[in-house]
Amino acid sequence: MAVLDCGIDRSLFDPQEHYVTGISYCHPAFGNKESQYWLATDPHGSHICNIISQIDPCCSFYIAKVAENKHDPKADRVIKAIDWAIDQRVDIINLSLVLFKEDDEVWDAVKRAANNNIVIICSTADQGLVTQEVWPAMYSIRPENSIIPIAATSANGRLMEYSSETFAHYTLQGENVTPTPSPDAKIVQRQVSGSSVATAMATGVASLVLACHRIANAIPGCSTKMSKSPNQTVIKEMFKHKLCIRTSTDDSPKHWPIKPEKVFPTKEDAPKEYDWGEPQEVQRWIQNVYMKSKSTNDLVMINN
Repeated sequence: MAVLDCGIDRSLFDPQEHYVTGISYCHPAFGNKESQYWLATDPHGSHICNIISQIDPCCSFYIAKVAENKHDPKADRVIKAIDWAIDQRVDIINLSLVLFKEDDEVWDAVKRAANNNIVIICSTADQGLVTQEVWPAMYSIRPENSIIPIAATSANGRLMEYSSETFAHYTLQGENVTPTPSPDAKIVQRQVSGSSVATAMATGVASLVLACHRIANAIPGCSTKMSKSPNQTVIKEMFKHKLCIRTSTDDSPKHWPIKPEKVFPTKEDAPKEYDWGEPQEVQRWIQNVYMKSKSTNDLVMINN
């Protein structure tokens, strides 16, 4: 996945635990040399990557530095970063930053991503009762796009007081999340909150969905009606039909809460009959549990 953010700090996010590559579209105030993607002065990007990796520890990261801090994204940098992510053939773009002005060239880049089977999971505004239009979340109301806007809730599912659900398709926990990469981490990071945190959570879940989908497709004699569906269809259908709690009868998502534990077990409630350290056991869980959870009118297990 591509993470368009402030870059990463190696003391906060350990790239040795993943395949990590990156690029920077930021330059110092003086000079033409770019500010390296792995020399971040703002911890925001590191927090986002750590949260994603806590949910999907096997994902690969393509880091695009588009801002020196979380309040400083520029549309031209975001456009370049989306095109770079397309060239890298990523599956998901995490955009936990927002733009406060509409830009036709950003929309064109979003469409290019959609045409290349890339899902963009993005933040909504953290302004509470103040309805604020932010992009690319606002583009989700247009047809033929691959954007999934996310708003933040507490651990109990209550919308955070400064989070806005106006343009969100789904909500996820985004309050008091600790982005520490592992229990053995030397630096204990502070808890973070906001729609950017919820967006990272959603990206991690979406990455797991795609990973399970591809493993399932590789199991002999086991496939689904969606085996050849685009990434955006697989993720959106799983979010809509199996991972969320519907709050209306309308088929269009409108700030529906996502509950990953409806399908994916946590360490505490993981079935004891599986040895989670063995690949064949993970495959057995996908075949016996995950595939059955996908069985709806649109997601049906087929035994050949």
